[in-house]
Amino acid sequence: MGIILAFLIGPVFFRMIDLALESHWKNAVFFASGVWMSDFVVWNVCYYIVYRSGIDFFDTWWMYALASLIFLLFGVTKLLRNQTSKLKLNLPIKVAGFTGLLMQGIMVNALNPSVWGFWLASVPVSLEISNGKKNLIFLYMFSVFMTLIFTDLLKIFLAVKVKHFLTDKVIKGFGLVSSILFVMASFWLAYEAYIRLD
Repeated sequence: MGIILAFLIGPVFFRMIDLALESHWKNAVFFASGVWMSDFVVWNVCYYIVYRSGIDFFDTWWMYALASLIFLLFGVTKLLRNQTSKLKLNLPIKVAGFTGLLMQGIMVNALNPSVWGFWLASVPVSLEISNGKKNLIFLYMFSVFMTLIFTDLLKIFLAVKVKHFLTDKVIKGFGLVSSILFVMASFWLAYEAYIRLD
């Protein structure tokens, strides 16, 4: 999951890079921190909904089928968008102070339906990898979030080099890789759903 997130290049990524280049790396970190906080809250809400629903999702085929469908839609959608993606750096920068940037990161992420879909689909993945054990679930998700934070910080601190590296061709390459990873995850979840059919 962390690897998939590392390959995602979208508006949040460009906002972080622009902030690092045009203002200060601290601004980019505060914005990214809002995104991370939002991701953490959204995943916990999704996990709570699944875990507290009273349904044994670990052995329920349709939960895996639903997650498979969501990941497949992500993969196909990103693949289609990837055909027309263009480099969009150097957008107008409006810095609203550290608190404002933190809130921007939270709101931009939390109000994005695809974020909720992604983390909802990640719950069966975490259940499967951890074999349904709660302590292993949180250990797995901790590793996912650490990967996400590390790669985002790396992008911010290497912003100048990243900017020159991100040609339209490279962006399409990253988009293709993330699409393939989404589809692969979808097929794996579909298989897990199939073996749970009575």
